[in-house]
Amino acid sequence: YLSFYDKYPLIQQLVQNHVEQANLSTEDYDFRIRATYAYVPHKGSVPLVTEPMMLAVPDEFPLASRKNADLIEAAGYPFIASDNLSFMEDVCQMAGFQPNVIMQCDNGNNFRTVLQAGIGCSILPKYTLVDYLPENIRAIPFSNPQVERTIVLSWNPSRQMTEAAKLFLGELLRYVSRARNQWGDSPE
Repeated sequence: YLSFYDKYPLIQQLVQNHVEQANLSTEDYDFRIRATYAYVPHKGSVPLVTEPMMLAVPDEFPLASRKNADLIEAAGYPFIASDNLSFMEDVCQMAGFQPNVIMQCDNGNNFRTVLQAGIGCSILPKYTLVDYLPENIRAIPFSNPQVERTIVLSWNPSRQMTEAAKLFLGELLRYVSRARNQWGDSPE
C-alpha cells in the first residue's frame, strides 16, 4: 500500500489489522487480505501467494545447523506463538506432538523481540515473515507435515468496484508478480 500511495497520493487508504469478522460487512471495505490454510477459489478472490511454513529456531538450538527437519524433531523445544496459537497447535499435532508454548505475542514487534531473545522456536511463513527474522534465528524447511498458507485478496463481487479500487488491484497484482519472480515461484 505504500508504493500505491507513492503513485497515487490523492487516493485515501484505510488499512486495518485484525478486524473481527462479526464486526465486518462486505460494504465496509474494497478489499480484504487474509491468510488461509485451506484456500478454495471463488468469485471475488484471487490467491496472491502460497508459501510453505518454516521452523524458526535460535542459533543455539541443535536444529539450527540443519538444512531441513521433520517437525517432530522440535517437540522437545519451547515454542513462541504469534496471534494464531491454534494454527501452531494444529500443525504440531499433525506432526504428532503438543507444543510447549511458553509465550504468545499478538504484536509483531513483541513477537520479533521474544524470538530474538532465543528462548523458543516458532512456525512462520517462508516469504512474508522469514526476511524479518532477527539475525540469531534460522528458518528451516520442515516436513511431516508439509504445511503452506495462501494469502488471498478478496472483494465483494456484487458491488461495483471504484476506479481507485481498480487501480489498487492492478498495482497489487503487479507487485505480487514481481515478488513471485524474486522468490522464484510461478503464479498460481
